[in-house]
Amino acid sequence: MVLKLKKKIAIVTGGGSGIGSNIAALFAKEGAKVVVMGRISTKLQSTVSKIERKGGVATCVTGDVSVPEDVKDAIATTISRYGGLDIVVNSAGIDPKFALLDTPEDLWDEVMAVNLKGAFLLSKYAVPEMVKRGGGSIVNIGSTSSFFGYQGFSAYCASKGGLLLLTKVMALELGPKNIRVNIICPGDTRTPMFNRSLSGSRNPDKAYRSIVELNPLGRIASTQDVANIALFLVSSEAAYINGASINVDGGYSASEPLGFRLTRKAP
Repeated sequence: MVLKLKKKIAIVTGGGSGIGSNIAALFAKEGAKVVVMGRISTKLQSTVSKIERKGGVATCVTGDVSVPEDVKDAIATTISRYGGLDIVVNSAGIDPKFALLDTPEDLWDEVMAVNLKGAFLLSKYAVPEMVKRGGGSIVNIGSTSSFFGYQGFSAYCASKGGLLLLTKVMALELGPKNIRVNIICPGDTRTPMFNRSLSGSRNPDKAYRSIVELNPLGRIASTQDVANIALFLVSSEAAYINGASINVDGGYSASEPLGFRLTRKAP
């Protein structure tokens, strides 16, 4: 079997759980040496242990993607341990639920710092190292919230919308350096973040069923569904894909405007 990422070196943020953890594990399975970064060391170590049990190579760096020195430390650790950097996945994210008028300023700032500034910082400081290797690939993890507004998530939607346009600008500026930049925009995905939002519902089972009913494929995405697209985008098979946004939502965003979905039936 030919490994798609043999001799590649990757940093994956938000690597302690959910989408980031699964992406890191899949990259390692395909031959990459992986550094996972996040704020909770025990979760990061769990991802590393999972990778190592299956024969992969990985290490973790505890840090906050919104803090420049933490980001620089993660890159320095990657270079010193593995000798270079080819791939960056900006997967770290938070999504507190607050209506616009109830959103505290410090919470707004935190969401922007983690979801948007973090991707900016890691990409900014990673690019010089990627150039030394002749180029590479950056994948940002957006959301259907990159395109649509959802009540109660003003900060989250604003951050993910910003990430979409940041991706496009990065693709334009970094393409001449042979660095491709793309964004994956998942819909509802079975992650710890999603499970927490369900648990806050009055009837979690009913809430889950209502979400599934809105999806043309009749299910919620798994983290593996998203990881598979990330692997494709950083592989040589996607060598001419740059500045793209790929929805991984089962067709959810292909239907009529969100407000009509519960009230209208197909003719």
